[in-house]
Formats: sequence, C-alpha cells, structure tokens
Amino acid sequence: FLFYGFPGTGKTLLAAGLSNALDATFYVVKCGDLLSKYYGESPKIVHALFEEARRQPQSIIFIDEFDALAGNRDGMDNSADRRLLVSLLTELDGIQHKGSGASRNHVFTIAATNTPWVLDEAILSRFKRRIHIPLPDALAREQMLGILLTNRGYRFQGTPAQFAQLTEGLSGREIEQLVTQAISAMYNRANSELPRLAKQSLKNIREYQLRVEPITGEDLREARGDIRPVATAALAAKLKAWEGQSMA
Repeated sequence: FLFYGFPGTGKTLLAAGLSNALDATFYVVKCGDLLSKYYGESPKIVHALFEEARRQPQSIIFIDEFDALAGNRDGMDNSADRRLLVSLLTELDGIQHKGSGASRNHVFTIAATNTPWVLDEAILSRFKRRIHIPLPDALAREQMLGILLTNRGYRFQGTPAQFAQLTEGLSGREIEQLVTQAISAMYNRANSELPRLAKQSLKNIREYQLRVEPITGEDLREARGDIRPVATAALAAKLKAWEGQSMA
C-alpha cells in the first residue's frame, strides 16, 4: 500500500492501527535506517529487514519518507542509490522467496510519502493500492476536541463545531500543536504570579497549586496565528495533478 497526502495527517498512526488490528509484527522504518555510508551495505540492510519480516507469521513493514529512498532513478547521482532501489524492487516482488515456506507468511509493505510525484515509476508500479490520507474533516476535528482537551481534563469554552471551525485547514499534527500552545496560554493567564514565584523559596514553589481555567476561542485564535499550515494551495494542486495522472 502507498499512503500519500499532506504531512501530519496520521499515516504512521494508521499503519500502527492496522498492525494492531491484524496482530502483526510492526516494523517502522525511516529512510535513514536503510542508508549506510559504506558501499554495498544499504542493499544488505534492506534484505535483512524483509528476511526478518518473513520469519514472522504476519508482519507489516512501514517505510516513512519513502520519496527519499525511492526517488526517480534519473535524478540519482551514484550507483549506490541505484543498487539500493534495485534491492528494494527485488524485495517487494519477493521473487527470491516464491515457492519457499517463507512465502506462506504474510508481509504487508506500507510506504508513506508527502510527495508521490517524485517516486520512481518502477517502484510506484509495485503499489497497486494508493490511498490518499486527507486532512481531518469537520467531524474528525470535532472528535479531536475530546482527544486533545476533554479527555485530558481540560474544558473548552465553546462547542465542538466552533472548535472544528477554528482548526479548519490544519493537519492533525498542527491541531495538536495549536492545542498545546492554547493550553500554555491558559496557564500563563490563570497563573500570572508564576514569574514572581520563581524568585521565592523552594517551599513556596512546592506548595503552589496551579490554577486551571477553560480554554477559550481567543486562546485558540492567538495560537492559530503562530501555525503555518503545510496544506498550501500549491501543494494541494500538485497532489491533485498527480492523482489525475496516476489514475489515468
């Protein structure tokens, strides 16, 4: 499977959830984990990873930042990069293991990328299922209110619909950052004497009880000004154009 979409939309969490649902061994791999400064070592690392996964009754290999590993071969600078890509193609095909006992074990490979248009066509052809992971919609953002605030003991001075409106256009990661900043602003507002307390004795500091107030819409709006959404119109247009070409 190929998961693609804007950064911070939960591609890794979805893969982990799938692994849990299937009771599969879960391998999380970053691009840097497969790269070695020693010539010829990277293909060996790739082979060892898939070999270990095939020993399990059921496993999921999740490769994040896949575009850094499997970019177009025309743009590769050296033969080492090409050898790594060929090794990855071989493992995805599983040619070496067809007909063997290991082939009866299930190895699911999930790759994630924010820029699918840079992937090598040969690699891309191995991923017949390409799943767009979008930004959270209004209903998802309303539910995130409970996950990020209510379930943690905080109260929002507004409705779930208002929270969804204030977080429109943000990824899940950005919404979490927004809420964290809003909570910090609330603590600063409710505990204005903290800077003075820092100069007092350790006994006074330990006895101080932090006050907690509801998170307001203004807290979120002020924090929203510090967030620069990754979901720009230009990036959205690129994704849409690639989807059109990919599905053609």
